[in-house]
Amino acid sequence: MFDEIMDLRNAAKFLHLNERTVWHLVKDGKIPGIKLGGQWRFSKKCLEEMFSKRSEENIKKLHQTDQRKEKSLMSQQKQYRKILEYTSDDFRKHA
Repeated sequence: MFDEIMDLRNAAKFLHLNERTVWHLVKDGKIPGIKLGGQWRFSKKCLEEMFSKRSEENIKKLHQTDQRKEKSLMSQQKQYRKILEYTSDDFRKHA
């Protein structure tokens, strides 16, 4: 399968970003690219894979965050039950 190689302008269009933003991202190593003959070149396939991989990582992070929130809520519910039990026992003693 043919891998499309893009220049900076086309990569920016593909990513829906400003050319200067893409230049900063590739210069900082945040997106894959190679400098040939003084100009940046980008593999469309690599950029697509980068976003696919990041999407999978983000889904995993969201799932882990949801699990932590669920554990925290369960812990809070247990604490509230203990408070209610204590309060109702205390109320019965004084009634």
